[in-house]
Amino acid sequence: MPTIGRNQPCACGSGRKFKRCCGASRGGTLSAAACDRLLQQAGEQHRAGQLSRADQLCSEVLQLSPASAEAMHLRGVIAGQQGDYELAVKWMRRAIRMSPQLVQAYNNLGLFLQPLARRQEAEHSFREALRRSPQYAEVHNNLANLLLASGRAEDAITHYRQAALLQPRYADAHFNLGLALQKTGEVRGASESLRKAVALRPGWAAARQALAVAEYALGDVDAAQISFQKALAIEPRLPEAHNGLGNVCFAQGRLAEALAFYDDAIRLDPDCVEAYQNRGLIREELDQPSAALCDYQTAADARPGFMPALLGMARVHQARGEFLQAEALYRRVIAQDDGNVDAYVGLLGCKRIEERDRPVLEQMASLLDPDLPAEKQALLHGALGRAYDRLEEYPRAFEHFAAAKNTRPRDVFDRRAHADDITARIKFYCEPAPVAARRVACSSELPVFVVGMPRSGTTLVEQILAGHPQIATVGESPFWARYESEMYGTGWHRFDQAADEDAGRHYVQMMTATNPSALRVVDKLTTNFLRLGMLVDALPGARVVHCCRHPLDTCLSVYFTQFRGGHPYAADLADIGFYYREYNRLMAHWRSILPDDALYKVQYEQLVTDVEHTARRLIDFLGLPWNEQCLAFQHNSTAIRTASKWQVRQPVYTHSMDRWRHYRRFIGPLMDELGVLT
Repeated sequence: MPTIGRNQPCACGSGRKFKRCCGASRGGTLSAAACDRLLQQAGEQHRAGQLSRADQLCSEVLQLSPASAEAMHLRGVIAGQQGDYELAVKWMRRAIRMSPQLVQAYNNLGLFLQPLARRQEAEHSFREALRRSPQYAEVHNNLANLLLASGRAEDAITHYRQAALLQPRYADAHFNLGLALQKTGEVRGASESLRKAVALRPGWAAARQALAVAEYALGDVDAAQISFQKALAIEPRLPEAHNGLGNVCFAQGRLAEALAFYDDAIRLDPDCVEAYQNRGLIREELDQPSAALCDYQTAADARPGFMPALLGMARVHQARGEFLQAEALYRRVIAQDDGNVDAYVGLLGCKRIEERDRPVLEQMASLLDPDLPAEKQALLHGALGRAYDRLEEYPRAFEHFAAAKNTRPRDVFDRRAHADDITARIKFYCEPAPVAARRVACSSELPVFVVGMPRSGTTLVEQILAGHPQIATVGESPFWARYESEMYGTGWHRFDQAADEDAGRHYVQMMTATNPSALRVVDKLTTNFLRLGMLVDALPGARVVHCCRHPLDTCLSVYFTQFRGGHPYAADLADIGFYYREYNRLMAHWRSILPDDALYKVQYEQLVTDVEHTARRLIDFLGLPWNEQCLAFQHNSTAIRTASKWQVRQPVYTHSMDRWRHYRRFIGPLMDELGVLT
């Protein structure tokens, strides 16, 4: 070993002279024990974060003992921690040459090769470590990380599982396994692994956040909310957790709160693409198309090719009647992913289907696969049904429409409960003129309710009205449906006139605040036909426009439509017929008790055959002067979010009249149910 002066300080760091320390029994040479003490001190300095001092001590060891693999290994670790991966790799390789059994060096070599994009070498190093020490849990975890980053998720999951099995209290392995399972769609397994990680390390905000994401994906929104909140209690500046709480609020219908959380996420991370995307969805829901488009564009700019943002932009353009822009975006998504169902369905909704579109239809049909989620299968079948209907291939069209209904899980439609509800409403509002005695309620003429069965022309009427410069529209406001649910629940056993009147005043204030210059504001929630008695009680100055259409055409169009929810009867032809009869029974009652000046009927067939005459009478009913802009509804920039996006942007056509005759041989149950009504 190298010699050292007897009166010099001992290299072991004891502070004593060499002759009175390590050199006392070695005759002036540095002992192996002294090198060990230096290495021990280097390790202590390293653990204390004193990297420079630790590296200096390792250097001294190597000066005195050039073959020290442990010193080489520690110098490599320090170099890697300081970001010098090339130097780290060199030291690791030297350590391995000196001591091939130093398994930890193989592990660290694999780690430091990855930032240098030398993944194949890194994998070889990890596997060599496992060959020498198969029970090394950390190496299994690190190899799994590499495999996952290389797109080999299933192989990664195998090694994560092995790491967790070898070391059950290895929180990182459980956490990484959970993330990998999420990526492969095994959400329940992911939730279990992430819950173990949280139990092992309760203060780990990232693990709680990942668990919340899994719980949300499983539909346990309440549990997800708690987990997101706990993550933020640990680390308040987690943009992903704010974004997640926004999703929770969105799912619960608390849109204003959701927006606030998305705003917080963006404030904390201006590049949080998911928050921009989700905020765009909220703004779509709130009928703020320009703001939604801005958010989607920001997300797409931040992450070029981000398909959810491209699809969002396409939807907004489509809803505003900007079909060329929407079509271009849908085609852009398809170019990136030729199996994207939403893009194909959106594309067909942007154009008139012609013979030259058959290759697109064939490509869509090729996507139909039992492994495809039922919701996506239903969307494809519905779009193909509409396409073949347009191509006048009616048997083929009906086959797809029926498949769309049969593929999607059905909500239960309880006929008896629905009929009992209609009867209860009729009994509850049975006065010949209930409004006359209650004129103390809000008398504003601002509200206009457009009601009727879905697919009865309500969107066309709304667009005609929206063309008038003194008329605004709020789309389908859930205000009264929510009020009824909160106030009366499922029973009609009491009446609270004061509460109804307060609700009416609040509703008018809301409509006025958002549309201050409008003389009339249109609310097109079709199912408001269920609560007309309450509406006219609370708002005696309101007007109701009742849209009607041939029963068979109405019901068939309902069957052909893929609703987002809230129409459990729409999956079965006979149930649709039953629902129509009950709707007809209730509307007949409303016509018998409501004032003549409160309710106006628009017949779809008359509207499409004589638009101007019908529109003039409608505007007159609303007490406003005629305006020619009402006839330019196909150019109206108001966003349309119903299934009628394409139709109402076209010049009025009549080919939807008597459409049911093309399908007569397929709709026996519907015709039997409607009976005399047809």
